[in-house]
Amino acid sequence: MIKKIPILMTWLAACGVCMLSCSRGEPRGAARNREYKQGVISWERVADLPDPVGLKGMFSGVSNGRIILAGGSNFPTPRNEGGKKTFSNRIFTCSPDKARGGGWVVDATVLPEGLGEGASVTTGLGVITIGGAGAHGASADVWLLQWDSAAAKVTRRALPSLPMPLANAAAACHQGKLYVAGGENAGKVSGTFYVIDIAAAADATVKTEWMQLPAWPGPARFGAVMAVLESDAGAALYMFGEGPNRAAP
Repeated sequence: MIKKIPILMTWLAACGVCMLSCSRGEPRGAARNREYKQGVISWERVADLPDPVGLKGMFSGVSNGRIILAGGSNFPTPRNEGGKKTFSNRIFTCSPDKARGGGWVVDATVLPEGLGEGASVTTGLGVITIGGAGAHGASADVWLLQWDSAAAKVTRRALPSLPMPLANAAAACHQGKLYVAGGENAGKVSGTFYVIDIAAAADATVKTEWMQLPAWPGPARFGAVMAVLESDAGAALYMFGEGPNRAAP
């Protein structure tokens, strides 16, 4: 049996959206056997977002089978013509089976302010957005975005804020824990590494806070990505890319 796993990627040019289908064979033998057949990867262009300019640095994920894209930034007037960066508070949603046919919908729910260039992860509870940047600089806000199929809209809930405002941080989740590393604030690059229990953070009756973990070896960094790799030897958290130098605005 072949499984197809859709992964959504967005970029600024012409609001383009592509869907990556990754097909792989089932593991042979027991569930712990991690030998897989060679994967087959194919790209397909799907419907553009309904935005005339396009958006970069959006929060993205899936909740209850619905694709959610939120926030982002752009230059309505080109930067080389003196234009200023703006940040969106809009939320777009789409059913995966309608992404090819232009099924994007602007949701009635919005972010509390224009925000983009943060981190986001898909969890069993919904899409969690972490930090980001807005008109007033970096943000410490953390939001849980959930698709309410009965109401046909997104709901937004506040989770415990980061200990400090961070844009362009890296994030990943594993076994109910959300990890956030690096980022930047007011031009200063961060070397901090935080973790929080997702279920406790989403429970209004439980007081929980972010815990700072020992930092990774090497310089502080922003704009990196993180991923968890599981093997027979256990799980490991990897951080890739970017570095300590902040480009000029």
